[in-house]
Amino acid sequence: IINTYGVSFNTSDVPAGESRTFTGTMNVTQEQIGETLRFTVAWFDTATQTAGSRELTLVISRADTAYLKLSRSVDKSIASAGDIVKLTYTMINTGAKKLNSITLVDKSVAGAQAMLPVFSLAPGESRVFTYEYTMRTSTVTSKPTVSFVPEGSTNALSVTLSGLTIGLINAQLTKTVEIGTPTPDGVEFTLYLTNNGNQSLNSLTVTDDLGTVVQSGFSLAIGESKTIKYFVKNPEAVRYVVFNITGVYSSGIVFKDNTKSYTVRPYIDPTTLGLEFRAEVRTQLNRENIIGLTFTVTNTGSTPYTDVVLTEKELDYEIHKIDVLEPNSGAQSFNIDLNVGGERDLVFFLTALDASGNTHTFEAHLTAKYIDAEGTVPNEPPATDGVTVVDDPNIGSKLDGMLTKTGSALKVWYSILIIVAAAALIAIIALAAVEIYKRKNGGNAKKAPRRRTEEDDED
Repeated sequence: IINTYGVSFNTSDVPAGESRTFTGTMNVTQEQIGETLRFTVAWFDTATQTAGSRELTLVISRADTAYLKLSRSVDKSIASAGDIVKLTYTMINTGAKKLNSITLVDKSVAGAQAMLPVFSLAPGESRVFTYEYTMRTSTVTSKPTVSFVPEGSTNALSVTLSGLTIGLINAQLTKTVEIGTPTPDGVEFTLYLTNNGNQSLNSLTVTDDLGTVVQSGFSLAIGESKTIKYFVKNPEAVRYVVFNITGVYSSGIVFKDNTKSYTVRPYIDPTTLGLEFRAEVRTQLNRENIIGLTFTVTNTGSTPYTDVVLTEKELDYEIHKIDVLEPNSGAQSFNIDLNVGGERDLVFFLTALDASGNTHTFEAHLTAKYIDAEGTVPNEPPATDGVTVVDDPNIGSKLDGMLTKTGSALKVWYSILIIVAAAALIAIIALAAVEIYKRKNGGNAKKAPRRRTEEDDED
């Protein structure tokens, strides 16, 4: 009787038509309880001169006891954040009694709740359960506990395994990309890689979005950096450049990462581009918070602009749009009345796409203020070479100055009128005083005798 457990049996010949019982002693380990044990019986038939064999199996259970065997395995002992780790739990009833109300809890892995519905196991029965754990940003320790109640008892028993740590691969490969100035031939990229993780990275390869190998066969120790330069030729159409990095961790696990996408457009000569953007106040801000504005856009280059869109910093909608702004098409002006909510600085943005799809942004700044008198600014754009026209912030002060001068002139006339009136009043008072004096002295005065002169006598 052949076996791998070191059991010796008192075997002997077995005559034809007879039976024999052979016994042996075996020391059973904890791990062998509940497991399938295999024995091979081999013999030689003297009548036919042939050999034969047969395999026998058995499962050893605890006699008249309640016992549950728990084991656990994982498909990987180290993983990156976001990876799936499969934990397999095996529960076997190796006792002689049925086990009821069986629950499985692995707190650090799945929380304090039971990982599967309550179940029972008859003697010799087993249950296998697989749980998929999503790796978080730290290591995790699996320490499962199985609780059960033996049949005929009200006391709960439990089995707890020792902790098994699943290590975290800190895959912090820092990737920085710098893009050079586009030229008619193309543009140069500079890729900076730094291993800020907790494992070395080996057999690294960098490829671009077209599958072209940028660099390969290098490693990055913990904290090590590398600079890679790569020239992208001027494309015929828009290209979205991505750098893919693959390699192997020191633990043997495959590493994959990539940069974000970088847009490379066909080269366009900047000297062919030009746009002037002007803004001016047509009617000042009124008490309904409405301001009238005139915008002027001119393509001063030799290539068209498309999707020309006007917006304002604090207004969350598109104010105006020009589908195509052709070169040599002259100035395009349009009037807009806006509710700006009150006095404030206005910042307008004009975005436009060139022939290669590059976005260009222009700005204009104005100030919205209430005024007490109506004021207007000519609709004709001011003669300036700048693209930003700022409304005169002193227009209110100028109007106040005009009103002040008018008020001063009126004050002078009022002063003259007051002086004339005062003089007239004084004259009237003087005449009245004289008349009163005459009346007082007129009744008592004697007329002086007339003096006769020689001429009188002669007369």
